[in-house]
Amino acid sequence: MKAKFHSRPFPWNRAARDLFIHPGILLLNVISFLTIALFSGTILTSAFLFVHIAVNFAATTGLERITDAHARRFFYWLCVALNAGSFLILQHLGLIGILDSNNVSTPSTLPFLMGYAFYTLQALAIQGAVYRGLITGLNFQRYVLAVSFCGAFLAGPIFNQAQLKAFEDIEVSFPTPARIYQHLHFLIGALVFKYVFANWLSQWVNTQDVSSPLLIARTVLCFELQVYFDFAGYSLLSFFLCRIFCIPMYHNFQHPFAARNIPEFWRRWHVGLGTFFKENVFTPLKGIYPNQTATRMALPITVFMLSALWHGPTRNFVLWGLLHGLAFVSSVAVLKAFRPGFLLRLGTRLSVFVVLFYGRLLFMESDFGRLMHKFRELGRFLHMGRELSLIFANRESLTGLLLKNWDGCVVGLAIAGIIGYEVWGISADDRRCYRYLKPGLWALMLLLLMLLFFQPADHAGFVYGR
Repeated sequence: MKAKFHSRPFPWNRAARDLFIHPGILLLNVISFLTIALFSGTILTSAFLFVHIAVNFAATTGLERITDAHARRFFYWLCVALNAGSFLILQHLGLIGILDSNNVSTPSTLPFLMGYAFYTLQALAIQGAVYRGLITGLNFQRYVLAVSFCGAFLAGPIFNQAQLKAFEDIEVSFPTPARIYQHLHFLIGALVFKYVFANWLSQWVNTQDVSSPLLIARTVLCFELQVYFDFAGYSLLSFFLCRIFCIPMYHNFQHPFAARNIPEFWRRWHVGLGTFFKENVFTPLKGIYPNQTATRMALPITVFMLSALWHGPTRNFVLWGLLHGLAFVSSVAVLKAFRPGFLLRLGTRLSVFVVLFYGRLLFMESDFGRLMHKFRELGRFLHMGRELSLIFANRESLTGLLLKNWDGCVVGLAIAGIIGYEVWGISADDRRCYRYLKPGLWALMLLLLMLLFFQPADHAGFVYGR
């Protein structure tokens, strides 16, 4: 059965009237664009993104009206090419932030078109659903809500095809005190993840320091965790807002460090982006090229290379995509070739963390010469062991340092507890996310205390907003 955003066909002479049919949706759309204007510091950003959405809406409704199969296919790929081309051009002009080693460890300055990447991906997801006949009868208000609401908070998630189908019956409900209290632990968790954990970890990220392998390893590890808590925090904020307004939403991060192998990790990490590439790249190409060898090898690598270009058209991101693509293909091949056993489970579990570690180093270091130097330094395992032994040998100095930074120790222990719970406390089929953020009063009080007393003075902005 075909899903619809709204049953009425879209004529331009009814556009103005459609804006006022659903006051709740209209309010959320206004909030989205005001949020973008507030974060970016200029109303011009909101104006540009609104024009971008309006143009994509016109193109999508035009795509829906085309009945000839060849013309429909040509127009769809034209829309994809224009969206991808405009994204790459704006990225090259510096209007969209690119993460590099010069801004990864400093408080960020938001680019002019913050959130543009998520707007583009959501618009492409809707165009793909319309092209495949899953959605018909677009309504402008609901379209703007689907594209802009989560993108306004920088981190997605991206609505998948099942959620886009449900937009036909969405009735936005204004928040009630009971609903806010029911989901308040997600808001508090989002604030703690971002303003306590991610900000504290950012103080230990220094990409310029290449003096020792131990410091390089510490920087990579802290940055991996910073990205997780930063991204998961903003995603929890989006989840909270969607739930209190009765918009269907899933958790964008589903305890990724609980993954037993690399394919499972990518099913849990940034679920919105992974689902987008699966529904709009992998599945369509799999239908065109059903050969098993191409499906198992070429298509996963293609998906990761496209993801790499989405993050930035630089050598380190290309290597990052190639590494994860080859690791994904190799992991699938190993899981199919060998019987499940203790050694296989241990090897695939360790492979997740090894690939993540070196992949994050590729992700964060844009200076190619310094990147190669860091890889060479990390190969000096014996030197790293000697550095650790010297630190623990001087017990008095270590004890004094821990007492001086007791608040950081508390935050570090909390982070270690959460990551430890994800690694050892969650079964493979458990998708009940963030159960430790319980809605009890004691949990809210504890999280608020951490937010108030352990928040570092220097705020590091969202890593993808740089």
